[in-house]
Amino acid sequence: MSTEPTANILIVDDDPKTLMGMEALLAGPGRRIITASSGEDALRQLLRHELFSLILLDVRMPDMDGFETADLIRQSERLRHIPIIFLSAIDTLEGDVYRGATKGAVDYLFKPVVPEVLKAKVSVFVDLFHINERLKLKAIQQSEERFRLLVDSMEDYAIYMLDPEGRVTSWNNGAERIEGYQEHEIIGARFNRFYTLEDQEQGLPARALSYAASGGRSEQEGWRLRKDGARFWANTIVSALLDERQTLVGFSVVMRDLSDRREAEEALRESEKKLRRQAEELEQQLIASGRLVSLGEITASMAHEFNNPLGIVIGFAQDLMSELDPTDPHYRYLKIIDEETNRCKKIIQELLQFSRPSAAELRPTEIEKVIEKTVHLVENRLYQQKIELTLEIDSALPLVQADAQQLEQVLINVYLNAVDAMPQGGKLTIAAKLSPPSNGDQPLVLVSVADTGFGIDEENQPKVFLPFFTAKKTKGLGLGLPICERIIRNHGGRIEFSSVSGQGTTFRIYLPLSQPLDSRDPLTTGDEMPTQVKQAS
Repeated sequence: MSTEPTANILIVDDDPKTLMGMEALLAGPGRRIITASSGEDALRQLLRHELFSLILLDVRMPDMDGFETADLIRQSERLRHIPIIFLSAIDTLEGDVYRGATKGAVDYLFKPVVPEVLKAKVSVFVDLFHINERLKLKAIQQSEERFRLLVDSMEDYAIYMLDPEGRVTSWNNGAERIEGYQEHEIIGARFNRFYTLEDQEQGLPARALSYAASGGRSEQEGWRLRKDGARFWANTIVSALLDERQTLVGFSVVMRDLSDRREAEEALRESEKKLRRQAEELEQQLIASGRLVSLGEITASMAHEFNNPLGIVIGFAQDLMSELDPTDPHYRYLKIIDEETNRCKKIIQELLQFSRPSAAELRPTEIEKVIEKTVHLVENRLYQQKIELTLEIDSALPLVQADAQQLEQVLINVYLNAVDAMPQGGKLTIAAKLSPPSNGDQPLVLVSVADTGFGIDEENQPKVFLPFFTAKKTKGLGLGLPICERIIRNHGGRIEFSSVSGQGTTFRIYLPLSQPLDSRDPLTTGDEMPTQVKQAS
């Protein structure tokens, strides 16, 4: 039967329906949900129960709000380390979020909270609570095991005596095995010999003896030295030895080699870090999933309503522009109206495409023709921004299995991102070749698009393919690259990138072949394939 302690979760909200709903949502094995309808009630529950893993605290409550309640919780030594997640049902200023962080909150969520996101966040803290409790239980069990081993097998402990000045007077077999000294080598040596030079300089050996002399006992964990100079992690207990007149006559030392335990704890810490990373990845997936659900519902109803009036505005604007001379001041205003309404139309199209993507019609496709067509479509833009174009296309590339129209969409999107990254001009290199096979797999066609632009900041690189992320704050929804990534994935390929801030970015698109290569192909025989190189400016 499991003896793992129950994780208490405290939910504080002045709305009974909210309490009832969240209690039903978060209930589960190994947990107990405790509710409170006010800040005062929350403090009573915290004092009444123990082992809380998390507090979900409503910000807006009468009498005592969430921030005041958090202040009082943090004043208690026993309660101050319990994680707090603030919940707010109204639009909150950045100052309130900052205030929540200063109160020690680990997160700040807005109602209505996406159930999957809340459950995932709560599960992370419940799991961390159980891990910490298991560590505590393990420590207790190890202490008990220490005592049992001391009785059953003295060789697992270094047990020796010191005189009042800290010199060794006796030495057991366990000390010889752990420390490496034989008894005749160590008798008369000082206690500080077993400590590292750093610990000696800080006075730790003398402090251990002083604490034991004044309090009866001292205990330390730290690095100790063997005879050969090797370091090991040890627990050292020093006890004062008194005669019948309570005069100090020496010390007993019990030392245990804990190197194996330390390695296990390091492994446990690594597992905890891995769990945190997995929880963060799951949270991002849940957030993206929640956004997509909402996006699908919204776009389905609004696309028609938006496109009709946008089409009317675009039509009238273009009609009026056709009747005016380009030098007319009103022509410029109409041009702005036309451009901005077309941008709105493009945003609606991206939302529809991302929320309800069309199926790819895969067929054998010549990648050279797709590249040539897409390059032709952006040549004028490259010329205007003084961007030098270089094409490095291997000849006689095999056909790829692709939807040519969707592949064109991907390449144009990547080209235009590269152009945006080079506002002062630069170099754009588009290449296509066969990638070498690995682990017996068939080779893929690799299309790379490299620019010499300002690059992507390292902190933003993990977010590039996340929906709605964009480093261009003034335009775009951040759906271009997620759409590209989805299209290439549906083709059975993959898209990757590398970037150095201030030096440029290279996107690499891997596409599967329409038919497998045989042993006569140049790639499998080791022959080099000629490359067509074209430059334009």
